[in-house]
Amino acid sequence: MEFLLYPILYGLSGFFMKISDDIYDEKHNKILASLIGVLCGVVSGIITSSSVDGAYIFLGILIGNFIALKVDGIHHVVTLIVFLAVSLYLSIPTLNLLLLAVIIISALIDEIGNDNEKIYAKSKFLMYFFDYRFYYEGCNPYTCTIRILKSMDIFILPVF
Repeated sequence: MEFLLYPILYGLSGFFMKISDDIYDEKHNKILASLIGVLCGVVSGIITSSSVDGAYIFLGILIGNFIALKVDGIHHVVTLIVFLAVSLYLSIPTLNLLLLAVIIISALIDEIGNDNEKIYAKSKFLMYFFDYRFYYEGCNPYTCTIRILKSMDIFILPVF
């Protein structure tokens, strides 16, 4: 059952965050954006608590976005609070801090490079790379890093 449920939950999480961002940015509806952000936080929190891979991905993306100052609207704050509440209530799996750091750096690079005209002006390759995110086709930086480092059997350290 998990085999079928995880792809649906991952998809819903991304869908809810994208819709929440669009409603906030384009429609300027903070309340609806925040309500949809609650759904995103719940779904992301469930995945984080029930899957080590999900914990790496969602915590890495969260921390990377936070460092990149992309948590910039009330809908993001609401989503963050709900995500943390659900994740902590259900418990976060033990994670390798080195692996989490790599995921955070990947997320940070993605956030800095995406829609960045200064980077786009330096290279057409970088523009295509970040705009179309070819690296997401089948093996994004988060899941590839998790697979590689987990296969190396690197020591495990708790996150908290």
